[in-house]
Amino acid sequence: MHKSFLIISLLLLIPLGVSAQTTSPQAVAKSVPAFDLTATQEGYLLGPGDRINIKVFGADEFSGPQLVLPDGTITLPLVGTIVASNRTLVDLSSDLERRLAGFVKKPRVALRVDALRPLRITVSGEVLQPGPRQLQSLVTGVGTAGGNSLPTVTSAVVQAGGVNNQADVSKIILTRRLSNGQSVERRVDLWKAIQEGKIEEDLFLKDGDAIFVPRRDADSPVDVRVLARTTLAPGRIRVRVFGEVNRSSSFDLDARSTVVDAIASAGGMTNLAAPDNVEVVSLEPDGRVVNRLVDVNKAIQGDSGQNPLLKDQDAVIVRRSLGGDLINGLNVFTGPASTIANLFFIFRNFR
Repeated sequence: MHKSFLIISLLLLIPLGVSAQTTSPQAVAKSVPAFDLTATQEGYLLGPGDRINIKVFGADEFSGPQLVLPDGTITLPLVGTIVASNRTLVDLSSDLERRLAGFVKKPRVALRVDALRPLRITVSGEVLQPGPRQLQSLVTGVGTAGGNSLPTVTSAVVQAGGVNNQADVSKIILTRRLSNGQSVERRVDLWKAIQEGKIEEDLFLKDGDAIFVPRRDADSPVDVRVLARTTLAPGRIRVRVFGEVNRSSSFDLDARSTVVDAIASAGGMTNLAAPDNVEVVSLEPDGRVVNRLVDVNKAIQGDSGQNPLLKDQDAVIVRRSLGGDLINGLNVFTGPASTIANLFFIFRNFR
């Protein structure tokens, strides 16, 4: 009897072990963090540096502007210190009404953000000025944040000088740190925002966000010439032009400028130039120097492949032709004889 009871007990325990194994993948799936979309006007979380305005109806002594202090708190008379950091306006308003109930009969509290704190973000990749930045809020006159609008991915890219002509704005990566310390990524397709007007792709930013603009590959849908006409492109670029041009110098050009535009800004090519052997030198973000040769004659005839868009800090070198080298060599060789002949003619005319 005792052995039979033991066998039955073991058989009853087996399904329990199988059941525990089948539920473990679900538990793992629940632990995967989701991208935090609370960075919206309605879900804006207060933080140190935000200036808010408190209105307690019928109790002006509790009303007035407040600055969220570095420790994330505000202070009200009689109520004392209240934590405001990492709370929405709705949450803080409800808390204030509860705390004021001991001093004001049926208190009603309205909150407004007068000025949003600067957001500290990082922009890297194919932009003109990568690195950390501080973004100010935009004044819109509408919205639940008291006329302020949170910076977006687009505004961050523009503040970083805009994208270069190698950027793929359809695969921008936005990395955000969650309250639990984990980091999650979200792909942002600003090409859809440009082509289809999908403004929802231009996400609001939160403090500590990181934006990476990747390099365009062969499968990218981005048309670089269309992108060059958008607000994401820089307004001006600096390009150096030298060699067989009439005015070698550095030029501030429109960001949509090509090799032909740069040569035209330098006064055109000299008679000694080799139009089919013009070199464009680019310094890549990783420190590599990339050289490419273009044929300006074909570019003038409409071959866009031979007339590429330039990037900031590019150099255009117009080489001398073989005939130009021969002419220059003859001038060097015949230079002394020409000088003697000129002196002879001058002396004869003087006589």
